[in-house]
Amino acid sequence: MVTTNYTTEQFDANYPIGLENFYWTKARNFLLYKKLKQLGITDAILEIGCGRGIVVKYLNQHGMECKGVELSNVQTVEGIAPHQIIIGQDALNMPIYFREHFTTLLLLDVIEHIEQPIEFVQSILNKYPNLKNIIITVPARQEIWSNYDEFFGHYRRYDLKTLHDTLTAAGITVIQNQYFFHSLYFPALLFNKLSLKRNVQVKAPKGKMIHVHKLLAWLFVAEYYLLPKSFIGSSIFAMGKK
Repeated sequence: MVTTNYTTEQFDANYPIGLENFYWTKARNFLLYKKLKQLGITDAILEIGCGRGIVVKYLNQHGMECKGVELSNVQTVEGIAPHQIIIGQDALNMPIYFREHFTTLLLLDVIEHIEQPIEFVQSILNKYPNLKNIIITVPARQEIWSNYDEFFGHYRRYDLKTLHDTLTAAGITVIQNQYFFHSLYFPALLFNKLSLKRNVQVKAPKGKMIHVHKLLAWLFVAEYYLLPKSFIGSSIFAMGKK
């Protein structure tokens, strides 16, 4: 069996209350929303491995119909509607009427936790027969592998080729495949060169720091649009068709 759920220690470290205000989360949410709009997708969206439901809440607040399934029994983000997220359930074992509803799948920083990602993605495609669009994000570049990856149970970091090959082998036609969070790559590489350890405890901003994180998020959005998509980064966005 394959699993994407965290231990309690991992979940508390990576999903603190208030994570929706963290610069990384804010930037990725905005870019994801823009990509969905670009594809003309506004409904029948499912996020597998949705955590506390931060993305699900964000997309619904921005006029999209998105639901989430999370394998772990977790506390959901404040303000999310109960019908929008299913906690403590395996997405592969949901009733057929549920699985037939969705046409767009989000796997956001999920498949790096899977030892056999091709088989994992194929099993989802088989269980969700009406899927048309797949959006995936993953951590990028094996040369910045660190204690952070080990702590959170990653099997690998991807580059554009390895992610493209993985998705193609799973039966997905890749239509976009690009780096983002470009600026984060270089301090991560420096940390590795100096044999420094990364802090594995994500700290959600509070008070005035929320505004600082909002500014940082917009800077990362700006660099995404200004730099070539093949320019190296610490994460990858991929979009594909079934």
